[in-house]
Amino acid sequence: MIQVLESVRRKPKGQWSQSGGETDRIEQQAMRDQFVAGVPAAKDRNLVTTVRPGGFVVRSEAAAEGETLPRNETNSATITMRFVSAREVAAQSSKTDSPKSLELTSTWFTVFDAADVANSRGVAVVMPGLLGTPEGTLVALQRRLTDRGWTVLRMVAQPSRFTQTLIATVDPSKPEEEAATIAERSNNGVAEIAFAVQAATSKLEELRPHLAAKPRVILGSSAGALTLTTVVAREPDRYFASVIVGGGCHYWLMGITSNYNDWMGLTDITWTQEPTTQQLRTLEDAYLRQASLDSYHTAKALHGKPVLILQATQDLAVPSPLGDTLFERLSTAESKPERELLPGGHEALFAALPMQFPRILDWIDKHVPVK
Repeated sequence: MIQVLESVRRKPKGQWSQSGGETDRIEQQAMRDQFVAGVPAAKDRNLVTTVRPGGFVVRSEAAAEGETLPRNETNSATITMRFVSAREVAAQSSKTDSPKSLELTSTWFTVFDAADVANSRGVAVVMPGLLGTPEGTLVALQRRLTDRGWTVLRMVAQPSRFTQTLIATVDPSKPEEEAATIAERSNNGVAEIAFAVQAATSKLEELRPHLAAKPRVILGSSAGALTLTTVVAREPDRYFASVIVGGGCHYWLMGITSNYNDWMGLTDITWTQEPTTQQLRTLEDAYLRQASLDSYHTAKALHGKPVLILQATQDLAVPSPLGDTLFERLSTAESKPERELLPGGHEALFAALPMQFPRILDWIDKHVPVK
């Protein structure tokens, strides 16, 4: 369900948890109350907001009445909303007839109106990298988009269900069975994002009815680029153009080979025995067969649509070969994405991204012209 939040004066920000735990009690109670109000059937269920290791939770600390906030803490969005979902988890009671608990997860969005609200060109969905990065760069991009007449719907950060560490004990001699578990986790995390964006855009069009007939474009950076194709696949007819910065596919292979894995805790895999090269390849292939929401598969939703890719040639965070694979999956005999290969790694790509803003904005203007 989507919750429109009133009087959010302080800019939403997130907290990353390496070890997991409970979110802020005041914040979680407010989220629970709103969830029950929207889903009455949840009233008699135990609602939990436990954050698993690697989870990233966004919240907005209330500002005191009359408090003057620093500019960098002030929420300048015209609308702030939160998508909340629930999944069943084991009951916290020893009674066998106890209903399963519902674990809540939230995804926050902020809306920035075009300068001429009534004559907005449409909605530009902006999806960040992990932990909402690079925030300053995305703020600058958001402002450039609104200057060009777009209403910007910005995801503050990916939900904790997506960012949490993949903790698993894997038997390499059982590739299909192990791949099924890994793929289910992957599918659930990416689906959470796709459902959240769909709900947020729907609510935005409800609040701004004139936007329902206008085009949408979508821009994804890093983790936002990885999941962009799956977001588009939910409503392929609504998206007119896509910009992918630092993207790739095959989430399992990416997680275990990314140079961010150790310090970010993307995966925590215990092998029951040392896997052979062939066993690893078999597991990789088995994962792809079952991970239907991996961008390897959902890339086809963008076939025939304008796509701009900015990719680093020596990316180790989103390994460049997996970026090449995404480019291939987005290509058909009739059309290919426009791709710019930029020298350097992941960090250099985003450090130089502001210099690419004119190109990105002009490219969008070309493919989604002002009417």
